[in-house]
Amino acid sequence: MATIASEVGISPPTVFNYFGSKENILSALVFEGTARERTQHLNRPRTTNCNFADVLGDLLCEVTENTMRIAGKRVWRYAESTSIRRPNSDFEKQLAESDSALLALVCGFLSDYDVRLKSGKDPDLKFLSKLFFLTVGQCSISATSRTTRCRLKRTRTRSATM
Repeated sequence: MATIASEVGISPPTVFNYFGSKENILSALVFEGTARERTQHLNRPRTTNCNFADVLGDLLCEVTENTMRIAGKRVWRYAESTSIRRPNSDFEKQLAESDSALLALVCGFLSDYDVRLKSGKDPDLKFLSKLFFLTVGQCSISATSRTTRCRLKRTRTRSATM
């Protein structure tokens, strides 16, 4: 707490009075940041008249970049380990709610497009959303400042062939 207080130029008791614990700081960072990013995404107009694979690839890039902007890889790993160490904690419940909200956002995003399988049938958008969510998680985990764009471009190219 002292290091955090020093970095922002306030006293440690002020940080403690406002947040109470490191876990509460983590919660504020992660959950307020993800909620802000979801709201910003919902307010953006959808891209039309282009290849859907590019649209999906761009969404993958956007979610991954926004995730890294909210907090670095180290913070996300700590958040994940916190939810594993304390499986029934408020933090873990908030993390699950945040994940569900992102899944709903992706499902809503997909429903805005006329997505068809090669067979011509309608896909299961919840399943596709979950698949996308897991792909974003893997990209976020492997993201580093210099190689993120390269990896995401390769992912976008691979997704275009699906």
